[in-house]
Amino acid sequence: MTEFKIDDLSDNLLDFAVGVAEGVNPQWVMIMTGYKTIIAWDNDHGHRHGYRPSSDPRVGLPIADREHIDSGYCGKDANPDWVGMWWAELGEGIYNYAQGAKNCHSIGRTRLEAMMRCRLKISSPNKRTITMEIDS
Repeated sequence: MTEFKIDDLSDNLLDFAVGVAEGVNPQWVMIMTGYKTIIAWDNDHGHRHGYRPSSDPRVGLPIADREHIDSGYCGKDANPDWVGMWWAELGEGIYNYAQGAKNCHSIGRTRLEAMMRCRLKISSPNKRTITMEIDS
């Protein structure tokens, strides 16, 4: 088992972590070009397919909608380190500070990257790291 900082995850590793969190049994596969990618079981259609929630809106947006994750673009008035990036967090009214719930503030190069990092923070006990076993 390896511990990863959620804010450092991107591309295949982020997709794999989301797959684990979503319970879709993600697996690494080598495709003909020698590039590793991720496949997952599709319960709706009964076959394996590419699993890219951080770059494929058909996969990532339904997750974000279900989890009530909002996002937006960091314009010129944002923290200088975030200008040109995207933010994501739980939608207003979804979390309750009085009950001790914490938001999942995340930043990413793309809207879906930020949203999927937020998705992982929702299920992470400390909101900063995740632990997972990687068979690569």
